[in-house]
Amino acid sequence: MTYNELLKSGVPAGGYLFYGEEDYLKSHTAARIRTLLFPDEGLADFNRRTFTGETYTPGDLAEAILSPAMMVEKKLIEVTLPDGNKIRDKDRSALLETLGYLAQTDDTVLLLTFPADTFDPGTAKRPSTFFKNLTKVLTPVEFPLQTDTRLLQWMQRHLADYGVTLSPAVGQQILTTCGRSMLRLSGELAKAGAYAAAHGMPELTMEAALQVITPTDEDDAFRLANCLLEGNKTAAYGCLSVKIRKKEDPILLLSQITRVYMDLATAAVFLEEGRDKRELAQVMKMHEYKAGLYCKAAAGVSAEYFENALEKCLDADMAMKSSAVNGYELLERLVGTL
Repeated sequence: MTYNELLKSGVPAGGYLFYGEEDYLKSHTAARIRTLLFPDEGLADFNRRTFTGETYTPGDLAEAILSPAMMVEKKLIEVTLPDGNKIRDKDRSALLETLGYLAQTDDTVLLLTFPADTFDPGTAKRPSTFFKNLTKVLTPVEFPLQTDTRLLQWMQRHLADYGVTLSPAVGQQILTTCGRSMLRLSGELAKAGAYAAAHGMPELTMEAALQVITPTDEDDAFRLANCLLEGNKTAAYGCLSVKIRKKEDPILLLSQITRVYMDLATAAVFLEEGRDKRELAQVMKMHEYKAGLYCKAAAGVSAEYFENALEKCLDADMAMKSSAVNGYELLERLVGTL
């Protein structure tokens, strides 16, 4: 089930598993459900319970599930656990047993939410054991990263609240600068929209946006590698310099670069074998969008190139751990040879 289908259904009683990479949409959907269930906000005080990793216990959750709704048709229980991948087997069993109480009530809507990158659902062909067990008692609702087209439409609607329009070209530049997380973009767009409106700009330009938005450093290792593949060493050194200015651990930076080249090497092998991004995503357990980026970057580049790059990364790792040479200097040399 998609989140749109859930909202259009009127939110039937039962439990729902919120998972995936887009946390903004999880929060937005939960807020919409609260509005649907409690048009009178005062009634929410008696019919809404929230649990976090710090406040959740199986006993308290069971009590909340079995207690009756008061003056409304359905009550709402929201459970947000910090890391589904680290829940011990006995605690998973206790959670599953407690969620089983949902079968005894018809006036409860329960949302179990895991933040991005903290829950492994597996793949469509090979779902994880935890996912299979949870979906025996909960309806899964995935919140994947949105396509550029959907993100641009959402960005335009977001800025329209400030009376400001956004061209697709500038929107794409903002995505490149700020990343694709809607949670992060919502804050950056609020700053850009307010700035443009305050200066009487009917349309947001990239020059105006850069006055207030903050570039993201997420996936810098991938951008660095992509710049090298495009033959743009100036941009690659620029990516590296951002990390160096922040005084990030050179060993950690090297491990990030090495991991990216390992993933790119795998993508190159897949492409040479005639396999696609979907298979890469399943085997590597990464989001299909990310797998598509790696396949696009590796297209037309031989697997041998990436193998040679990995050898250079490993040589740099040995030198960094066994010599007194400055780690940042070794990274700069590495970039020069890739």
